[in-house]
Amino acid sequence: MKMNRIPKGCKNIGAGLAEAMERCRASFLSAFASYGYCPFWPSGLQLLETALDKLSPYLKRRIIPLSSPHGEPCCLRTDITLGVVAYCAAHHPPHERPLRISYVDRLFRIPSSPSYDIEGYQLGAELIGWEGRGADVEIISLLLEFLEKLGLRGYRLVLGDANVIATALEGVPTPISEELLSCLQDGNYSAYYATLKKEAIDGDRRKLLQALPNLKGAKNVIDEASVLFGSFEPLASLKSIADSLEELGYGSISFFDLGLVRELGYYSGPVFDIFLEGVGVPVGGGGRYDRLLAQYGVLGQAVGFALNLERLASALSRSDSDAVPKLLLWCGLSSPSDTVALARHLVSLDIGVEMSWHNDASVALDLARQRGLSWWCDASARIVKSTKDQTALSLDEWLLEVRR
Repeated sequence: MKMNRIPKGCKNIGAGLAEAMERCRASFLSAFASYGYCPFWPSGLQLLETALDKLSPYLKRRIIPLSSPHGEPCCLRTDITLGVVAYCAAHHPPHERPLRISYVDRLFRIPSSPSYDIEGYQLGAELIGWEGRGADVEIISLLLEFLEKLGLRGYRLVLGDANVIATALEGVPTPISEELLSCLQDGNYSAYYATLKKEAIDGDRRKLLQALPNLKGAKNVIDEASVLFGSFEPLASLKSIADSLEELGYGSISFFDLGLVRELGYYSGPVFDIFLEGVGVPVGGGGRYDRLLAQYGVLGQAVGFALNLERLASALSRSDSDAVPKLLLWCGLSSPSDTVALARHLVSLDIGVEMSWHNDASVALDLARQRGLSWWCDASARIVKSTKDQTALSLDEWLLEVRR
């Protein structure tokens, strides 16, 4: 059989992971639509002239350039937030703001070791052009509510603030401050301290910068930092968000990292990462990007986030593999209409169903095992069997068991 190859770094996704990604997509768009977030479908190509002056040096190195059939210099979509902000600036006058946008789509970037992937999947939301307090808490709390509704376990939120780092680096020569920021972003603390050691920085600021990578942990780290800063002022936004999240019941999953730097480079206020149990890298994150908004001529404030859909769906597949009861429904001696009617009834009870029309019960049972389904049901006899040990129950008894 001839192999149907696809380009290196690209992938086709099917089976259980595709199902989990679709479940995440549908649940996310529905959850955010309830709070006024409108779906957005971004262009697959971005003009280089509109992307290069907005992207961070990190992302500029990862764009995949090409020309459109019209001869325009372009790149494959590298960042969705740029497309969202450009669209909102061009299509919505000031009186329509704030704007609430949600999206689920692909990204294309030159891979960064150890990954080989050039395409990925993101879901995200943006709140653009608002004024005043509360939007940071709105978008973070909606994100956490969405993760909770998905049934994920062991997720946690890590908060930082780009302004806190900027304040700590005040007066440090630009080349050195950029090098220190790069070290923080990469988590390369030995290089960070080596860079700090070779520069003549005054005593109090040096003490603050030496402490910065270690200012992480529970909420009390904000108080520790205020002593080093000599003021709560640079920490006020972060403390306000922390207090609100604690009041909403998210205190136990909230942690703080005052040296947190997000890779996109356009953040200008509170930022955050989301970690999932058993995943060593963030599944995504976000934060405030008021300055990027101003670059598009839009006044006000902006906050958003994006999550890696594939990582999120993989974690969901692991956490709920046994949570949603599914069975293979064999038609047996039942008529097609009776089998379909029974399948509809089971689906209405939140039972996942796949129907088998094969004449041989043993073939249908093997198919259930191949599908990884734990249960097989004879529609005519209304008997459910475990695919593992052949334990048999009547359909009514089984429903009582799985819905208990």
